[in-house]
Amino acid sequence: MHPYFDSLHNIALTRDNTILTDGAGSQLQRNYCTYALARFLNIAYIHSPLLRISYHGFSSNENTQTDHALVARYNEVFSIPSDMELPQNRTVHHVDKCTFQNIALIQEEAKNTCEFHLIKAGFPYPICNQHPEMLECIKKVTPFKKPPSLLFRIAIHVRRGDLLPLDSYRLLPNSYYIKTVTTITTILDKLGIPFVCELHTELPKQTFVTSPLDHDPEHRIEKQVSRNQEMNQLKDFEVIPNLKKYIDHDPIETLELMSTADLLVMSRSSFSYLPATLNKKGIIVYHPFWHAAPKEWIDATHQPSFEERITSALLQYHEIL
Repeated sequence: MHPYFDSLHNIALTRDNTILTDGAGSQLQRNYCTYALARFLNIAYIHSPLLRISYHGFSSNENTQTDHALVARYNEVFSIPSDMELPQNRTVHHVDKCTFQNIALIQEEAKNTCEFHLIKAGFPYPICNQHPEMLECIKKVTPFKKPPSLLFRIAIHVRRGDLLPLDSYRLLPNSYYIKTVTTITTILDKLGIPFVCELHTELPKQTFVTSPLDHDPEHRIEKQVSRNQEMNQLKDFEVIPNLKKYIDHDPIETLELMSTADLLVMSRSSFSYLPATLNKKGIIVYHPFWHAAPKEWIDATHQPSFEERITSALLQYHEIL
């Protein structure tokens, strides 16, 4: 809780679910970070469900079809309890990017009036990225329970899919994942801990062409783009021991598998950042990008400390088990 903000009965925070209705991972990350921000600022949280999803997964993109039941499924699983019922009469404040300054101004207004004030936040990240420790409280509202397993489960999220022709600068090379996971599995072998590696990614089933007239809700495709299986170079990952592949798997089940893994190797994506925050006890391996990491997450790019931190985390984790 931030000491600057007082607890008031007439103010609440919610996500503005009409802003940037992009992929489910991105929107759900904003939901959970808005919840964390409300807890950090000592403000009541009101849940706003997903209204629509632009990206329904690569298989949907490939087949130019939309899963009309997917939004309802996401809302059923990822529903965070609201702290209160909203009063009928209220003043609504639309805040695109939350900062201490603009939230404080609204709270000051709420102090001086009897009206109820609802803050609809577009992006909580200016504060969340400054104080990523606030994300710890998200674990209390995770919808998933870790199943029993005799194997140490390593989830590897390789973000590909729609980014291949559109935002390739966001992609991490296969070599990064392979080097990182190989370091981890070598340590597990030395410690005598049996494991399985679960690869989560999306892969074209056949060569196809996407044009601006096809399924592209954000209208980012300006000309025809050809996609095929070779773009992922999935054979590179065969060197990883005990590998189990989840290709184009159900997205909610994928989030559950990553959220309950003993160790998650993230990509530069909200679709792995979200389960990293939802994972109650797992070890999180992080590659720096535009969202800050809690100090407990292990930076795989910091070579002087990576192997030492992974070894220490695995020893502690094994002792707890």
